[in-house]
Amino acid sequence: RTFRPFFVGAVRGHQARIDPRPARPYIPWHSTLAFSSFCILSMAIGTAPAANPVFLGGLARRLVADKLISDAQAREAQLRAIKDSMPFVSVLIAGKAISSQKIAEVASLEFGAPLVDIAAIEIDPAVAGEVSDKVLRKVHALPLFKRGKKTFVAVSDPTNLQALDEIKFATGNMTEAVLVEEDKLVKAIDAAI
Repeated sequence: RTFRPFFVGAVRGHQARIDPRPARPYIPWHSTLAFSSFCILSMAIGTAPAANPVFLGGLARRLVADKLISDAQAREAQLRAIKDSMPFVSVLIAGKAISSQKIAEVASLEFGAPLVDIAAIEIDPAVAGEVSDKVLRKVHALPLFKRGKKTFVAVSDPTNLQALDEIKFATGNMTEAVLVEEDKLVKAIDAAI
């Protein structure tokens, strides 16, 4: 099928006029969507090794680009994080691949989230108490304080959106991520529980 994108009907005293541009072939929207999905998939597969088809996310890709960890280390850590249902940053720290301070600095630059020393902040126990201990351990995040209808949440991995969503659901407030170092976050969660 073909269609003409522009048609002017007869107006009183004027004849109908058809756009002189050539007709374009009709392409259904689902074929263009399939084609664009194919292009995106082929780009992702083209960048990943055939033996290990793990696509590196934003933080992992940035750490590899900055030559802080190797591509193989990033892919292995990402696979382990998915398999063990752990945050990517926790896997890197457990494997001693990179320091928690360096990861926090790179994540802050990559995602534009503020980097804070959690030891210098007074954590509001009432805000932290709104979320159950089980949820805090599961999502690996800690509500720090509340300003109006917004709860500021300490996370070591800014891609951990599940943590922000679960805390948002538990508190009933909007959430804002604040980056902290992984080892200090673990200590703060243990102290809050």
